Amino acid sequence: MLSPAVLLGASLLVSQPKPDVSPHRSEDIIANGVRLNYLDWGGKGETIIFLAGSGDNPHAFDDLAPKLTNRFHVLGLTRRGFGDSQRDVRDFDAVTLSKDLRAFMDVRGIRRTHLIGHSAAGDELTQFTIDTPDRVLKLVYLDAAYDRRSLVEIEKLNPIPDAEPTNERLRAHWAALDAYHPNFRALRVPILSIYAKFESHWAITPDTDPELKEQANKFVIDVVQPYQMANVKAFRRAVSHAEIELLTGTHHYFFQDPKYSDWTVKRIQRFLTQK
Repeated sequence: MLSPAVLLGASLLVSQPKPDVSPHRSEDIIANGVRLNYLDWGGKGETIIFLAGSGDNPHAFDDLAPKLTNRFHVLGLTRRGFGDSQRDVRDFDAVTLSKDLRAFMDVRGIRRTHLIGHSAAGDELTQFTIDTPDRVLKLVYLDAAYDRRSLVEIEKLNPIPDAEPTNERLRAHWAALDAYHPNFRALRVPILSIYAKFESHWAITPDTDPELKEQANKFVIDVVQPYQMANVKAFRRAVSHAEIELLTGTHHYFFQDPKYSDWTVKRIQRFLTQK
């Protein structure tokens, strides 16, 4: 499995735990027979629902989400099996997760929403929009619009192999991601897709052997970057109406990067408010 910090979104690049001072409420709701936790940052206007990467939770957006409440009602949903949502669950395929999201919206009385998804949440954005296009206003993919079916083979070339998850639920979710074939051509709603170009290996530390560091960065240049750029081109071909941004000098959690955090807020606001 190629690093979740690269394309699946488990929190290798998330900042270390810090006091939760983000202005939100945390609530539980029963949707599709599962207890799901969600964060509510408040605000008025059209609804935004944030979805985080695999193994992550909406606290990834604690800095970003409040900056959108001046024009939107902002929520963040934690998928089944992770965070504060119900853990003793199965079925992490995109169709099931899409049903969870639809049930959440039904219980909350949300008719239509903007969806913003990071990393692995891209599969949920895609599937939900295919399943229920009338419930979606606009989509924002945060380094999330990928076809991940080749990642298992790519990982075999990784000179610093990623540790396999010991968590049964995370393994099941990764397996579902590996198998998912996103039908981007079926998407008709307005779309903004922001990619963060990978320019160095995510597992390098100050203690990494220089020779291994060189091999790892060569792997990124020779394997990861071509995979990523092929996905960008394929998405552009499949969804010709989409707005696409490619960022450099940052990382997978670019919206947390001081270099791009304010830019991300302004870019999302501009996209969501334009007619």
